[in-house]
Amino acid sequence: GLAEIVARGVGGEATGVGVVEGGTGRGGIATARSTSGGTVSFGSAALTANGVGGVGPIGGEGIGGAAVLDADEAGSALTITQDVSTSDQVILNQNAILNALGFGGNASAVGGNGGAGTGGAVAVTTSEGGRITLPAAPDAGNTFGAIRMLAAGLGGNSFDGGQGGDGT
Repeated sequence: GLAEIVARGVGGEATGVGVVEGGTGRGGIATARSTSGGTVSFGSAALTANGVGGVGPIGGEGIGGAAVLDADEAGSALTITQDVSTSDQVILNQNAILNALGFGGNASAVGGNGGAGTGGAVAVTTSEGGRITLPAAPDAGNTFGAIRMLAAGLGGNSFDGGQGGDGT
């Protein structure tokens, strides 16, 4: 089965008089870790640390967090045997094992600008003899052709004459 480890931040929607910008969504830290000689094993895993900016007259900022696989110390092992299946439909994860995307919020008013999206960080780390084993091949339904680990920023959409948000 699929294990989802999610640390997602979602900015609120800006509505009402005098409210200008959607809220900031800041992803947290999604971690799978093995230490002290322990063994952690997943059939498949999706670690998601996305930030999603809120909708508003001006879109809110979305800032990705960190998605991390870590094995520390001799005898420690972390294993993921299968890629994330396209049939799992993991929301906002893009079918990635590690995902730290920043999605800028969309503008909702005439001339409104989309929010900025800033990518976070993904990491696969071992130390002192720890071991991480990942799937040998992508899921059969994976049209991307690779096991995915993503950290990117996607700017939000503008509204009727505004400017699209920056993606970093």
